[in-house]
Amino acid sequence: MTTLGLPRLHFHGRFYTDPSTQNNRAAWFEPDADLADDPHRQNWNPVGLHVFELRGCVVGAARGADGVLRDAAGADRAVGGSVTTPRGPGGAFGRMVDLDPAHQLAPQLWGVQVRVAGTDGLGLTAALETATLGHLKRRSEGPADEGMSGTYTSHLAAPTWDDGLTGVLGELRARSPGRLAIAFTVYRYVQAKREGRVVGTIGPATAERTPPRVLVGQPYDARAWGVFEGMADTYPIRFRHGPVPAEVDDARGVLVLDLGDGLLEAVDAASGALTRRDYGALVVGAERLTGDAVEPETTTFVGALPLDHAAYERTAGVHEVALSPEVRADPAAWRLFVESAVVGRILAERADGLRVEASARVVRLDPPRPGEAAQEARVALRVRAFGAPAAGLPLQLVPRDPAAVGLEHRLEPARTDADGRASIVLVPGDPGRARGAVDGRVFFLLFGLSADPSAQLDDLVVRVFDRHPLEPTWENVGPILRQYARLYPRMAALASPDAVRGLLGTHPRLLLDLPLEDPRHMPVTRDLSRDRREALLAWIAAGAPGPTPEP
Repeated sequence: MTTLGLPRLHFHGRFYTDPSTQNNRAAWFEPDADLADDPHRQNWNPVGLHVFELRGCVVGAARGADGVLRDAAGADRAVGGSVTTPRGPGGAFGRMVDLDPAHQLAPQLWGVQVRVAGTDGLGLTAALETATLGHLKRRSEGPADEGMSGTYTSHLAAPTWDDGLTGVLGELRARSPGRLAIAFTVYRYVQAKREGRVVGTIGPATAERTPPRVLVGQPYDARAWGVFEGMADTYPIRFRHGPVPAEVDDARGVLVLDLGDGLLEAVDAASGALTRRDYGALVVGAERLTGDAVEPETTTFVGALPLDHAAYERTAGVHEVALSPEVRADPAAWRLFVESAVVGRILAERADGLRVEASARVVRLDPPRPGEAAQEARVALRVRAFGAPAAGLPLQLVPRDPAAVGLEHRLEPARTDADGRASIVLVPGDPGRARGAVDGRVFFLLFGLSADPSAQLDDLVVRVFDRHPLEPTWENVGPILRQYARLYPRMAALASPDAVRGLLGTHPRLLLDLPLEDPRHMPVTRDLSRDRREALLAWIAAGAPGPTPEP
């Protein structure tokens, strides 16, 4: 099951994040760069800490194992409870970071802890597995980030459960004690406040993170917010419906839809309040297909959807509709869609029902040392047709820049196996310091079905770091630390050997040897290569030798 399985919880509230922006342009990595040269206002938060926190999040509704929705106070101890992000070891908070100045459209969450507690204070605490923002788009009017949204889909790993849990939280523990699925949409981020809004769902987990079916939407209109200047993956961010994950509950005969990021919003000019766009009546339908053609007179409408904002927050946009007897008898034979009385059809499954899903969308790799075999990385692909595994389909993997040096890649196998699965195999090499002061190179690999390029979803983005065989001397490590001190002013204390030695008593090895998943890991941006990290650790182990400034 996924977040749409039973039992599940829905929450809403706010999120806070303050990423440093002095690393937004590759030109700013140069030692003599003018950080005030900011024609597109990219450096709007130069002293950010990359904090990520949930704030004021409450459980608006819970649906138990019996399928009954509980959304009133007192209906279940989970309803009215809280979802928070407590600090980790040493009071460290989780972090939001970008991969690289060449790719800032899929920020990742690292080291986040999640606490879910009912109104009686009992609940669970778990680690959010590293999550990558997906499906970034425009969903409402507004300046800069305010009109944008995207969704994080991940797992809550190794939860610790309080004793005495009852109700839906107790059912969730019994159903999925060792791992949970979580999906949450972030939207309406206001830079001045460093805050935005969030809705999300937590449910039972298996190896699959996402629901098996998806309804996709076309751009609402041709307008776009614009582009990120200087980025290799520049493209317009348009108003767009969906995608909408969906799952059929065969036992109950219902379709579960996650409209958490499926519809567009309007902003009241006077109050600034968000409302749904005027869709009129909104209904879910299904149509029987023969090949790519709709069979005559086989369209059936299976349910209406609420549109008020209060209902959206209460259930995080997750709704259930009862399937008609015809669709319930064979749901894989029917194409699902959502239709508006005002706009017309806004969301639908592809005519062939195909969906290609990758286990990761962002990967960091280090090149091998001389004489060392490269460590292969694998990204799993799964292809479904109307929710069922799609076997024997040909896949393709196309680099945007075929001439780029530093990464080999292949598909294994070239066609999906009996379970609709395959893998992208990544073999890092040495990019050869192609970008000067910016470490490594970013590769964009477009994956999809060979027979139909429109089935492609997202790029797989891979950052391969450069080889830096460095002796552990201040002459070698000093430029690394000075660069971080410039790009992340909160790290200015790293600019001299004396300053580093002063920090080692409270921050052994400068926390450079902690796992990437640890909230205390340094640097917080997760963009230090293995060679540079090892040189820094060797230098620290030698006592951080270096010149002492004259008084």
